[in-house]
Amino acid sequence: MSHTRMNIPMKLMTIGAVSALLLTTGAQLSFASDAQSMNKATAATAANSIQASVKVTTKTFNETTDNYTARLQIPVIDGLLDKKYQAELNDILSRHAMEDFTIIKKQANNEAASLKKDPTPAYEFHPYDVEVQYELKSNGSKGTNGILSLKVLTSTYTGGAHGSTRVDTYNVRNKAAATRITLKDLFGTHYKKVINAKIKSTIAKDPESYYKDGFKSISEEQSFYVQDGRAVIVFQQYEIAPYAAGIPEINIALPGHTTTTPGNLSALSVMVNGKALKSTSLYTNDEGIAMVPLRTVAEALGYQLNRIGTSKVISVSNGKQLAYLETNKDNYGLDGLPTFTIGAAPVQKNGKLYVPAAFFSKVLKVKVAYSSNAVTFTTGS
Repeated sequence: MSHTRMNIPMKLMTIGAVSALLLTTGAQLSFASDAQSMNKATAATAANSIQASVKVTTKTFNETTDNYTARLQIPVIDGLLDKKYQAELNDILSRHAMEDFTIIKKQANNEAASLKKDPTPAYEFHPYDVEVQYELKSNGSKGTNGILSLKVLTSTYTGGAHGSTRVDTYNVRNKAAATRITLKDLFGTHYKKVINAKIKSTIAKDPESYYKDGFKSISEEQSFYVQDGRAVIVFQQYEIAPYAAGIPEINIALPGHTTTTPGNLSALSVMVNGKALKSTSLYTNDEGIAMVPLRTVAEALGYQLNRIGTSKVISVSNGKQLAYLETNKDNYGLDGLPTFTIGAAPVQKNGKLYVPAAFFSKVLKVKVAYSSNAVTFTTGS
């Protein structure tokens, strides 16, 4: 099995071991030929079976010393039709997380020992930190067209003003002989032209948030994930924007995708935890994204909104969660995490501030569902 690793430009030191992505366009990885050459009878039986949702559980590894802290939540995949592919994928996910930990551990111990030997050290040692988290974006079921999509975030601190976060993405077609999904698979031969145009258009709407002339084209190994009928193009920190921009993500609707969001949103009633909100409605923007009146729905869910000073930044908090957003910028944040994008910026309309429905579902983790007569927002139990 072979793989490549990308070199991500980072202001601070980042772990050199960027994961080998057998599923993502962020890397190449080949499988043994016998995994691709099942006998026809077996392949036909497996291919005709209805894909159930792929399950992801967590293998936890924690370790703390005077020199470093490690908190690894390693995803473990179960339910792929191709069991050999699944086993190799799980090995990669685990091995790369532990490789990242080993690098940080060694570096922290070496620096601490070096400073301890120095009778007049130039600076004070600060313990290193490494954390691995993941997000399942698409579960590989029939309803997702068999697309399994996983996003893994590796955050490190090795001293300095702040740490850094690397994003690795994994995309695979859940079938008898599983295959890595590429952007070319999703968008066709001219995928770069289509995607580049969308990214440049997005940057042009908010040029202050990006480096001038920082984006030229997506790469052959461009990281992305798939969610809700959209490909989300992921850039690393500092790749096309400064640190304050977080991890830029730009989403593009998949060709031929039929959205589950009704077109007549303004005619639907809005329900929050089983109660109807009067004189409240959503609308669909020009890109087909559902937009929600922030204050009305957030306050009904138990959140408080506060403007930060005289800026356009607004905090949304319920005592357990603290999220941030900025008017006219597709740039969102959760306390303690790098900022990110979700496909559309908050906008003023008829005297109200509207946000994408994804702000509730992806940021606040509120369940958003659509029926023929209502849009429902439900918090977890």
